Amino acid sequence: MVTLAIVARALRPKAKVIALIGRPEKAHILMPYCHAIYPSAKLRLIDETRMRAALLDGQQGRLATRWTNWLAMTGFFDPEILRTRFAWWHETFLRMRPALIVAEFAPTALLAARALGIPSCATGNSFGVPPAHMPRFAPLVAEGETDGIEFDDTRLLSAVNRVVGPYALPELMALPEIYRSDIALPTGISEWDPYAPWRQEALLPPVAEIPPLADGSGEEVFIYFSVDELEEPANLEAIAALDIPARLYAPQMSEAQRARLASNPALTIESAPVPQREIVARTRVLVCAGQAGTLGLGVLAGLPVLNLPRQSEQRFNACGRHGFRPAGASHAPSAAARASWQRLPISGPTLALVQAHGRLRRPCAVATPKTRFKASGVSSGQD
Repeated sequence: MVTLAIVARALRPKAKVIALIGRPEKAHILMPYCHAIYPSAKLRLIDETRMRAALLDGQQGRLATRWTNWLAMTGFFDPEILRTRFAWWHETFLRMRPALIVAEFAPTALLAARALGIPSCATGNSFGVPPAHMPRFAPLVAEGETDGIEFDDTRLLSAVNRVVGPYALPELMALPEIYRSDIALPTGISEWDPYAPWRQEALLPPVAEIPPLADGSGEEVFIYFSVDELEEPANLEAIAALDIPARLYAPQMSEAQRARLASNPALTIESAPVPQREIVARTRVLVCAGQAGTLGLGVLAGLPVLNLPRQSEQRFNACGRHGFRPAGASHAPSAAARASWQRLPISGPTLALVQAHGRLRRPCAVATPKTRFKASGVSSGQD
């Protein structure tokens, strides 16, 4: 949602920006840049047992970390589910007649835009904006990890073509083509872009503004847990026991969790987002789940980061590509999380992070959504 806000801010001076979002609780992020916000079609994950029965004949075992699997979990293997979702977007765009459609984690919306001949933009973090010209989705496993059971692309591709065929869209030859758009605005840092070998455009910064470089005077541990990270007992226990100054922002924290942590005199619990300049000035170590934006903030500011991943994208971010490991990572619950907390790097930025900061900071400042739109020739119109 932060990426959509960055794009909306770039478009706002010349366009009437209307947002359709599936997570109304995130509307406040877009509100300053949109004329109106409405709910979109709700994305529902498919029961894994049903998905395995349809695509793997019930075969058991760990699933591969490949984007094909995410698409399957959202119903792309089932023509009826896909047809209903596609029809909703198609009808909505037909009524609204927008000059430009910007989609984040919404490949069905991109398909509907193409069917109507409306210019489109695919945006989001690099993990969720696969290059459309790839012959198939690349593995999303970190270096040294093994993959699992993979779904067959052709099953999903057949379902897509059955749905879009009646709308006079040319047949898709490969599944990544569902992400084809007039302009792509992926964000992130190339060292942990899973699609770096296929990426044709430079990545935009993963944060709204490039942060200042930390001067090393920060004394706090800053912790950002965006969803359910505190459900992991080791995380809750570690924060409750911290005996150094710490600051926590966890918008999904329960009242029971808040009560447990409020007894720690070293901990300040924030009720609203903390400006990134304040984070950089105060922080000695940044702790998060490995979200692209928060991790990017830490690396670009030259702060050491402790990652405690909760899902595959965060695990990939934590472990990186080509040996680039911006922080410690916890791959398994409890025991591994406790071990990661015990390695909390409170002595200041590591040499690897400082070197990474110098290498990554400059290219991230080159492009913005506004300059990319101008260069592409895609117009947002006035509506």
